[in-house]
Amino acid sequence: MRMSWSSWLERKQRLQKAEQVMSHIKDDNWWKELAMSAAYILPNFFTGMLLTYIFSIKLHIEPPTISVNFAQRANTCPNQVLMISANLHHIYVNICVYDHTTPDATYEDNDHPVTTIIDSIEKHWNKADKALFIACLFLNPFDKASHFNPNNMTVAVLISILC
Repeated sequence: MRMSWSSWLERKQRLQKAEQVMSHIKDDNWWKELAMSAAYILPNFFTGMLLTYIFSIKLHIEPPTISVNFAQRANTCPNQVLMISANLHHIYVNICVYDHTTPDATYEDNDHPVTTIIDSIEKHWNKADKALFIACLFLNPFDKASHFNPNNMTVAVLISILC
């Protein structure tokens, strides 16, 4: 299939815009400037509290933003999607655990904001063709069985998934 000049140009512009947004998300100075400008606009807010709040938002928004950027590439493989999903699950579970272990913890398990995200990731994993993703990860020459717990997922089980 041939791509027209205008669609190629539109795709290139979208990629440039995505790269620009990603550079803002990765830049800590941009988040500080955002907090400072918000503190200037909203003088009733305590600046330290606002900075903490904005960095908390960044902590929650950055992982899926980066993940979507990787998962939408043209050459993304199922094993990469599996690793992205597992990494997102790991990040949000750690956020939930960290928030429960802080001295001023205010959330219960079901009330925590990331609980919905964790539930969504688990729901999509339950709907997915697990055998395909596990087989792709196992057959990847760089990963092989290194990501699997040998007590839970032995090589024999992995080979039985392939057959």
